[in-house]
Amino acid sequence: MNQRISLSRRGSVAPVLSLAAPRTGSSPKHHSRRRFLARSVAVLAASAGLMTGGHTASAGAAAFDASGSPGYASFPRPTAGIGNGNPTLAPNNYYVTRSPAYSGTQYVKVTVRTWGWNGSTWAHDADLTSGVYLGPGQNGWANFEWYYLHYKNIHAAVYVTWYNAATWQALGTRHADLTSVNDYASTYGAQILANTYVGAYIHYLLF
Repeated sequence: MNQRISLSRRGSVAPVLSLAAPRTGSSPKHHSRRRFLARSVAVLAASAGLMTGGHTASAGAAAFDASGSPGYASFPRPTAGIGNGNPTLAPNNYYVTRSPAYSGTQYVKVTVRTWGWNGSTWAHDADLTSGVYLGPGQNGWANFEWYYLHYKNIHAAVYVTWYNAATWQALGTRHADLTSVNDYASTYGAQILANTYVGAYIHYLLF
């Protein structure tokens, strides 16, 4: 079961079916050293400046915590890239096992919560959500697609919650703040940069 739900302040998050292919045909002679240095300075300035307000995470590596009686969750790296000229994120697919706290059917919900830098603070962008029902003795996958986001700079955290599917009582949770450049993957049009305030973030180059 793959739910695509957004709590974005700018409306629904639409899935993206494909990424744009890299541009071809350009020659290095068309890109001056001056232009390259200007862009490098801009990226470094953004990296240094996104340090006030909003959501806080400790730098260095993904920060994991758990409560209740959760099962196992794989926590793959989300992949960032440009799709159809827009910033996109693929949370990738989560392998999950059952909570030991209940013998009946369970539902495991995965939420990838994103924040975007709006020029003065890290503002909530979207909740990308998927889930899977697990019967007795079953493991499964919570699957995601590519989704559009709304900011040029993004960072994320992941929440995995196990439920009793009969009563919807929470059985346990796992949570990870993605605070290291190694917690993300990037493809065409995106970079992963370190930051002293949130640890690491995605910078979209063509947005």
